[in-house]
Amino acid sequence: MIAIKKIETPIVLFGVTFAILFSYITYSTIGLRHFLVFAIGIGLGFSLYKAAFGFTGGWRNFIEKRDSSALRAQFLMLALAAIVFSFVIGSKSFIYDGTILGAIAPVSLSVVIGSFIFGLAMQLGGGCGSGTLFTAGSGNTKMVITLFFFIIGSLAGTYHFAFWSSLPSLGAISLLDNYTLIETLTFQLGLISILYLFVFILDKKKNKITDYNNIFRFTSSNLLQGPWPLFFGFCAFGAV
Repeated sequence: MIAIKKIETPIVLFGVTFAILFSYITYSTIGLRHFLVFAIGIGLGFSLYKAAFGFTGGWRNFIEKRDSSALRAQFLMLALAAIVFSFVIGSKSFIYDGTILGAIAPVSLSVVIGSFIFGLAMQLGGGCGSGTLFTAGSGNTKMVITLFFFIIGSLAGTYHFAFWSSLPSLGAISLLDNYTLIETLTFQLGLISILYLFVFILDKKKNKITDYNNIFRFTSSNLLQGPWPLFFGFCAFGAV
Protein backbone atom coordinates (compact mmCIF):
# COMPACT_ATOMS: atom_id res chain seq x y z
CA MET A 1 0.00 0.00 0.00
CA ILE A 2 1.28 3.45 -0.93
CA ALA A 3 1.55 5.84 2.00
CA ILE A 4 -0.55 8.96 1.63
CA LYS A 5 1.29 12.10 2.63
CA LYS A 6 -0.37 14.53 4.99
CA ILE A 7 -1.30 17.85 3.41
CA GLU A 8 0.89 20.67 4.75
CA THR A 9 -1.75 23.38 5.18
CA PRO A 10 0.62 26.39 5.51
CA ILE A 11 2.47 25.43 2.32
CA VAL A 12 -0.79 24.91 0.44
CA LEU A 13 -2.14 28.27 1.62
CA PHE A 14 1.09 30.00 0.58
CA GLY A 15 0.97 28.38 -2.85
CA VAL A 16 -2.70 29.24 -3.42
CA THR A 17 -2.21 32.82 -2.24
CA PHE A 18 0.83 33.32 -4.46
CA ALA A 19 -0.97 31.78 -7.45
CA ILE A 20 -3.98 34.06 -7.03
CA LEU A 21 -1.80 37.15 -6.54
CA PHE A 22 0.44 36.37 -9.51
CA SER A 23 -2.61 35.54 -11.66
CA TYR A 24 -4.10 38.94 -10.88
CA ILE A 25 -0.83 40.73 -11.66
CA THR A 26 -0.42 38.80 -14.92
CA TYR A 27 -3.98 39.49 -16.06
CA SER A 28 -3.99 43.17 -15.11
CA THR A 29 -0.55 44.06 -16.50
CA ILE A 30 -0.03 41.71 -19.47
CA GLY A 31 -3.44 40.42 -20.50
CA LEU A 32 -5.74 37.43 -20.77
CA ARG A 33 -3.52 35.26 -22.96
CA HIS A 34 -0.56 35.25 -20.56
CA PHE A 35 -2.92 34.76 -17.64
CA LEU A 36 -4.26 31.62 -19.33
CA VAL A 37 -0.71 30.40 -19.98
CA PHE A 38 0.04 30.81 -16.28
CA ALA A 39 -3.17 28.98 -15.37
CA ILE A 40 -2.20 26.13 -17.69
CA GLY A 41 1.19 25.96 -15.98
CA ILE A 42 -0.48 25.61 -12.59
CA GLY A 43 -2.72 22.85 -13.91
CA LEU A 44 0.21 20.98 -15.45
CA GLY A 45 2.28 21.24 -12.29
CA PHE A 46 -0.57 20.05 -10.10
CA SER A 47 -1.27 17.08 -12.38
CA LEU A 48 2.41 16.11 -12.54
CA TYR A 49 2.82 16.29 -8.79
CA LYS A 50 -0.35 14.44 -7.82
CA ALA A 51 0.29 11.60 -10.28
CA ALA A 52 4.05 11.67 -9.54
CA PHE A 53 5.21 11.04 -13.07
CA GLY A 54 7.78 12.20 -15.55
CA PHE A 55 8.14 11.07 -19.13
CA THR A 56 11.79 10.03 -18.93
CA GLY A 57 11.21 8.01 -15.76
CA GLY A 58 8.68 5.84 -17.56
CA TRP A 59 11.13 5.01 -20.31
CA ARG A 60 13.91 4.32 -17.79
CA ASN A 61 11.68 1.93 -15.83
CA PHE A 62 10.77 0.10 -19.00
CA ILE A 63 14.37 -0.23 -20.24
CA GLU A 64 15.76 -1.28 -16.86
CA LYS A 65 12.86 -3.31 -15.42
CA ARG A 66 10.46 -3.78 -18.34
CA ASP A 67 7.87 -1.95 -16.21
CA SER A 68 5.49 -0.60 -18.85
CA SER A 69 2.93 1.09 -16.57
CA ALA A 70 4.10 4.68 -17.15
CA LEU A 71 4.65 4.07 -20.87
CA ARG A 72 1.16 2.64 -21.29
CA ALA A 73 -0.28 5.69 -19.56
CA GLN A 74 1.77 7.93 -21.88
CA PHE A 75 0.45 6.13 -24.95
CA LEU A 76 -3.14 6.54 -23.76
CA MET A 77 -2.50 10.23 -23.17
CA LEU A 78 -1.13 10.56 -26.71
CA ALA A 79 -4.22 8.81 -28.06
CA LEU A 80 -6.48 11.20 -26.15
CA ALA A 81 -4.47 14.22 -27.32
CA ALA A 82 -4.55 13.00 -30.94
CA ILE A 83 -8.34 12.71 -30.86
CA VAL A 84 -8.92 16.08 -29.21
CA PHE A 85 -6.40 18.06 -31.25
CA SER A 86 -7.47 16.52 -34.55
CA PHE A 87 -10.94 17.99 -34.04
CA VAL A 88 -9.79 21.28 -32.51
CA ILE A 89 -7.09 22.26 -35.03
CA GLY A 90 -8.58 24.41 -37.75
CA SER A 91 -11.52 25.58 -35.66
CA LYS A 92 -12.11 29.15 -34.49
CA SER A 93 -10.57 30.11 -31.17
CA PHE A 94 -12.80 31.47 -28.41
CA ILE A 95 -9.81 33.16 -26.72
CA TYR A 96 -8.43 35.27 -29.57
CA ASP A 97 -9.64 36.33 -32.98
CA GLY A 98 -8.30 33.67 -35.27
CA THR A 99 -8.03 29.97 -36.09
CA ILE A 100 -6.34 27.37 -33.88
CA LEU A 101 -3.19 26.11 -35.57
CA GLY A 102 -0.90 23.20 -34.76
CA ALA A 103 2.72 23.77 -33.75
CA ILE A 104 4.36 22.06 -36.73
CA ALA A 105 8.17 21.89 -36.65
CA PRO A 106 10.59 20.45 -39.23
CA VAL A 107 11.85 16.88 -38.84
CA SER A 108 15.58 17.48 -39.08
CA LEU A 109 18.98 16.21 -38.01
CA SER A 110 18.85 18.69 -35.13
CA VAL A 111 15.91 16.74 -33.68
CA VAL A 112 17.96 13.52 -33.68
CA ILE A 113 20.99 15.18 -32.08
CA GLY A 114 18.87 17.10 -29.59
CA SER A 115 16.92 13.99 -28.60
CA PHE A 116 20.13 12.09 -27.89
CA ILE A 117 21.61 14.92 -25.80
CA PHE A 118 18.33 15.45 -23.98
CA GLY A 119 17.88 11.76 -23.18
CA LEU A 120 21.47 11.34 -21.99
CA ALA A 121 21.41 14.48 -19.84
CA MET A 122 18.03 13.77 -18.30
CA GLN A 123 19.07 10.24 -17.34
CA LEU A 124 22.14 11.68 -15.64
CA GLY A 125 20.11 14.45 -14.06
CA GLY A 126 17.38 12.11 -12.85
CA GLY A 127 14.38 13.53 -14.67
CA CYS A 128 12.99 15.01 -17.87
CA GLY A 129 11.61 18.51 -18.17
CA SER A 130 8.28 17.66 -16.55
CA GLY A 131 9.83 15.42 -13.90
CA THR A 132 12.44 18.04 -13.04
CA LEU A 133 9.83 20.76 -12.65
CA PHE A 134 7.41 18.87 -10.44
CA THR A 135 10.12 17.36 -8.20
CA ALA A 136 11.92 20.69 -7.82
CA GLY A 137 8.60 22.38 -7.08
CA SER A 138 7.74 19.75 -4.48
CA GLY A 139 10.92 20.50 -2.51
CA ASN A 140 13.62 18.26 -3.99
CA THR A 141 16.65 20.56 -3.78
CA LYS A 142 18.85 18.24 -5.86
CA MET A 143 16.55 18.71 -8.84
CA VAL A 144 16.97 22.48 -8.58
CA ILE A 145 20.52 21.93 -9.86
CA THR A 146 19.17 19.91 -12.78
CA LEU A 147 16.63 22.65 -13.46
CA PHE A 148 19.37 25.30 -13.46
CA PHE A 149 21.42 23.51 -16.11
CA PHE A 150 18.22 22.68 -18.00
CA ILE A 151 17.67 26.43 -18.34
CA ILE A 152 21.33 27.01 -19.31
CA GLY A 153 21.08 24.38 -22.04
CA SER A 154 17.84 25.88 -23.35
CA LEU A 155 19.41 29.32 -23.54
CA ALA A 156 22.47 27.93 -25.35
CA GLY A 157 20.26 26.15 -27.86
CA THR A 158 18.26 29.33 -28.45
CA TYR A 159 21.45 31.34 -29.00
CA HIS A 160 22.61 28.85 -31.68
CA PHE A 161 19.13 28.36 -33.13
CA ALA A 162 20.15 29.56 -36.59
CA PHE A 163 22.84 26.87 -36.80
CA TRP A 164 20.51 24.06 -35.73
CA SER A 165 17.86 25.27 -38.19
CA SER A 166 20.38 25.06 -41.04
CA LEU A 167 21.00 21.31 -40.61
CA PRO A 168 19.49 18.83 -43.14
CA SER A 169 15.74 18.51 -42.75
CA LEU A 170 12.76 16.61 -44.17
CA GLY A 171 10.65 19.70 -43.65
CA ALA A 172 7.48 20.11 -41.64
CA ILE A 173 5.08 17.18 -41.86
CA SER A 174 1.37 17.44 -41.03
CA LEU A 175 -0.90 14.44 -41.54
CA LEU A 176 -4.00 16.64 -41.53
CA ASP A 177 -2.62 18.62 -44.48
CA ASN A 178 -2.27 15.47 -46.58
CA TYR A 179 -4.96 13.09 -45.34
CA THR A 180 -8.52 13.21 -44.09
CA LEU A 181 -9.38 13.40 -40.41
CA ILE A 182 -10.43 9.74 -40.32
CA GLU A 183 -7.27 8.58 -42.09
CA THR A 184 -5.11 10.66 -39.76
CA LEU A 185 -6.74 9.30 -36.61
CA THR A 186 -6.67 5.73 -37.93
CA PHE A 187 -2.93 5.94 -38.55
CA GLN A 188 -2.12 7.62 -35.24
CA LEU A 189 -4.34 5.45 -33.05
CA GLY A 190 -3.23 2.31 -34.87
CA LEU A 191 0.45 3.10 -34.28
CA ILE A 192 -0.19 3.94 -30.62
CA SER A 193 -2.12 0.68 -30.16
CA ILE A 194 0.77 -1.33 -31.59
CA LEU A 195 3.24 0.38 -29.25
CA TYR A 196 0.91 -0.15 -26.28
CA LEU A 197 0.59 -3.87 -26.96
CA PHE A 198 4.32 -4.22 -27.64
CA VAL A 199 5.46 -2.80 -24.30
CA PHE A 200 2.66 -4.59 -22.44
CA ILE A 201 3.62 -7.98 -23.87
CA LEU A 202 7.29 -7.46 -22.96
CA ASP A 203 6.28 -6.38 -19.45
CA LYS A 204 4.01 -9.39 -19.01
CA LYS A 205 6.71 -11.75 -20.24
CA LYS A 206 9.41 -10.27 -18.01
CA ASN A 207 7.49 -9.53 -14.81
CA LYS A 208 4.60 -11.99 -15.06
CA ILE A 209 2.14 -9.16 -14.36
CA THR A 210 -1.45 -10.08 -13.58
CA ASP A 211 -2.78 -6.62 -12.61
CA TYR A 212 -3.66 -5.28 -16.05
CA ASN A 213 -5.54 -2.27 -14.68
CA ASN A 214 -2.85 -0.92 -12.36
CA ILE A 215 -2.57 2.37 -14.24
CA PHE A 216 -6.30 3.05 -13.76
CA ARG A 217 -6.72 2.22 -10.06
CA PHE A 218 -7.01 4.80 -7.29
CA THR A 219 -5.28 4.06 -4.00
CA SER A 220 -7.17 6.89 -2.31
CA SER A 221 -10.62 8.39 -2.75
CA ASN A 222 -9.26 11.85 -1.97
CA LEU A 223 -8.22 13.71 -5.14
CA LEU A 224 -6.34 16.34 -3.16
CA GLN A 225 -4.25 13.90 -1.15
CA GLY A 226 -3.72 11.35 -3.90
CA PRO A 227 -1.75 9.71 -5.24
CA TRP A 228 -3.58 9.68 -8.56
CA PRO A 229 -3.43 6.66 -10.86
CA LEU A 230 -1.12 7.19 -13.82
CA PHE A 231 -3.92 7.22 -16.37
CA PHE A 232 -5.85 9.89 -14.47
CA GLY A 233 -2.73 12.01 -14.18
CA PHE A 234 -1.94 11.74 -17.87
CA CYS A 235 -5.55 12.52 -18.82
CA ALA A 236 -5.42 15.62 -16.61
CA PHE A 237 -2.08 16.52 -18.17
CA GLY A 238 -3.46 16.11 -21.69
CA ALA A 239 -6.65 18.01 -20.87
CA VAL A 240 -4.74 20.97 -19.48
